[in-house]
Amino acid sequence: MNKIFTLIIVIGAIATIISTLLQFQNPNKIEVKLITQTLLTAPIEVDGLHSSYTYKDKKIHRLWSLKYLLTNIGNESIVGTGEKSSLINNKLKLNVNKNYHILESVSSPEFNLTNRDNALFLSFLQWHSGESIEVSLYLSEKNAKEPPSISINERELLHGKIVYSLLASNKNDRGFLYKYLPIILVDFLKWFVIIMLVLFAFAIPIVAIAAITRHSEYKKWKKDNSTAINKLIESDNSIPTDLKDWNQNHWNTLNIKTPKIPNDNIRDTIIVLSIILIMSIVLILFMV
Repeated sequence: MNKIFTLIIVIGAIATIISTLLQFQNPNKIEVKLITQTLLTAPIEVDGLHSSYTYKDKKIHRLWSLKYLLTNIGNESIVGTGEKSSLINNKLKLNVNKNYHILESVSSPEFNLTNRDNALFLSFLQWHSGESIEVSLYLSEKNAKEPPSISINERELLHGKIVYSLLASNKNDRGFLYKYLPIILVDFLKWFVIIMLVLFAFAIPIVAIAAITRHSEYKKWKKDNSTAINKLIESDNSIPTDLKDWNQNHWNTLNIKTPKIPNDNIRDTIIVLSIILIMSIVLILFMV
């Protein structure tokens, strides 16, 4: 069993190293997390109570309030200006989906958020790793088929990646634990599980082939030397009948090279590896 745990530790260490290195593929990484999404003009379920909204003396029939938290979850600061800028256009464009019109927008004071041509443009000097920006929006809707949201084109961010998440789902379900973990940790776990899956997929047939080969070689050796072994056992009652219990003196008496006797634990090794492989497949299916 010690060999099983050693193999698992080695594979786990390799997976950890590779998944850690893969985390550095996108030094500029932004998480766009939806905090709240509220239709302010939704009907009030109280008899006789009504509400309405106007913006610059114009009535708004469907008014939405959105709040987002944008976080730099990359390993480096995102530079927003100058020759070393991480932004292709020195500004990060936040796109709003169709059939929505931006009325007002507010962001954290350290960042400048402007509204132009029904899109938001975020500008800043430097966005530190782990630093978050809170963005609040008021949108009017016109015959939209889906709820409002914002998106960012990854190509506007040098070596960048954009990930989207929800603080709380509109559905009344608990979800899986990984949904409540930081995105950077979720990505690490995904890569770790995928790499473990690949390594174990290769390890199982290798271990199985090695076991079959060893058993075949031992079976042939035992057949070739069975006569001599049986004579020695019959001549001395103190000699164990099970060759696994023999010591070096027994083999020296027989004057035969000590064979590599197959270990029965090899079956346990294959079973353990198979179980881990199945668990990895199930876990990655839930995390996709």
